[in-house]
Amino acid sequence: MLGLLVGSALAAADWPAPVDSRPAPSNHAYGLAWDGRSLWTADYDAGRMFELNPDSGAIRRSLGLPCRKPTGLAWDGRRFWVASESTARLYRLEPRRGRVEETLPAPVQRPAALAWTPEGLWLADRSGGTLYLIDSRKGQVLRTLSTEAVRPRGLAWDGQHLWLHCALNQAYYCLDPKTGDPIRVVYSPSGLARGLAWGPGGLWVACRGRGGILHVPFVDGDGFTLSDPITKTITMTHRIENQCDNPIRNARITLAVPPTTERQRVHGLVWSGSPTRWITDPWGASFAVFQAGRLALGEVLEASWTARVEIATVRWCLDDRRVGDLASARASLAEDYYADTENYCLSQPATQAHARAAVDEATLPLAQIAAIRQYLFDKVEYVLEGGWQDALTVLERGTGSCSEYTYCFNGLLRANGFATRNIGSTVYSSRAGGGPWEDRVFHRWLEIYLPGYGWVPFDANTDDVPADQPPRKRRWGAVVNRLFITHITPRGGEDTPLYWNYNSLGEYEWTRLWGPRRALNQRRAYWSD
Repeated sequence: MLGLLVGSALAAADWPAPVDSRPAPSNHAYGLAWDGRSLWTADYDAGRMFELNPDSGAIRRSLGLPCRKPTGLAWDGRRFWVASESTARLYRLEPRRGRVEETLPAPVQRPAALAWTPEGLWLADRSGGTLYLIDSRKGQVLRTLSTEAVRPRGLAWDGQHLWLHCALNQAYYCLDPKTGDPIRVVYSPSGLARGLAWGPGGLWVACRGRGGILHVPFVDGDGFTLSDPITKTITMTHRIENQCDNPIRNARITLAVPPTTERQRVHGLVWSGSPTRWITDPWGASFAVFQAGRLALGEVLEASWTARVEIATVRWCLDDRRVGDLASARASLAEDYYADTENYCLSQPATQAHARAAVDEATLPLAQIAAIRQYLFDKVEYVLEGGWQDALTVLERGTGSCSEYTYCFNGLLRANGFATRNIGSTVYSSRAGGGPWEDRVFHRWLEIYLPGYGWVPFDANTDDVPADQPPRKRRWGAVVNRLFITHITPRGGEDTPLYWNYNSLGEYEWTRLWGPRRALNQRRAYWSD
């Protein structure tokens, strides 16, 4: 079930709230248009277009098309325009019987979407992010716009701006029609969009498969959506086992108590035993501590919790014009969200030089975050080698794990005046295919405080792709439903309960400082239905 929640707090009952949708006439809906009375969409396989009641989705009538594989629809105020992928042509149809009045060659081999504006007919190229403005009388290309969208699947005109769907990033881009620059980005509650239209109440989306016709309830850079909820049982466990004849003393396991947030709910949390004590850190997070005074050869200290959890995908709609003043926000936040640590290296001149180079000429907050993130992607390649080095070491070495990417991202952001906090999680792998999964790797990202919005997630490494691939923003203001948050903190270090860990921490001492010292100290997370 697809769900959607708009706002900044948990819904009281239905979570997420059902998305505003209508049934599509088929599972192959492509293109979408609004003629002032009805929504229209086409069937990619059947070669027909359908008039739909916008309130119910009921079919009012249908028209045969002169082509196969229709990919775009537009209404020019009197006639329909249809783009065909099979013929690479554009057709103008009269609306009563669907008679062809004009045929024009498309300027690309794979036309993907159409929108009508006062300037003329806009067409999106499925093979790239370029938009073409076409003279509908002569078929000539009047001008083009380059965009950052990859594999576009829908185009619409709201009276001032163009809206373009990017299939790669599962996002709707609001574009300046003069420059093609994105004014804001709305992340899609469905990744299968195949058509856009501006109709009653805003943006409408035609989805392939069973997604139907969706109404996107906000497009003004205000709030977040929750979608695609899943329910799982998670067991988080940490184990210390002495594997030699040198006794362990003062064994201690600290487990973070997982939080309920706007995108996850925790039900029926059960501990494996009675914790020795409970602690709370300065930022309100809770921890259970399990202790054993002595562990001989083969003896074990193990601690775990099990919970039934609900997790949704969260996607923020962000607009630089709505981001408040960063300097003013600092007065209301604890200095810990800005402070240096041994892993951020803010006091190092080399880190400051990296921070200045990262923002380059960007001045607006979201543009600065994007520039810093891309700078990090250009400097560091993901490699999971074990061990965590500080930000400056990682930037100079050029490789890092998700934690090391996050240290670098934290350092570069804080050096530029942003407040950040670290998010630790366990991950349900897509390779599990819906079945049980044992997580041994886990994942870390960060959140940035944006005044006017609050804490917004930005993944430091997941979108880093090779230079010959299109840039991605799938984890820009977004977290998918396969990640369950276990711990939130502004920093790590010796005076924090988990040090630099983010799920649990196992600590112990050896009775003898000489001789064998072998112990198992491991954490695991087990996911099941």
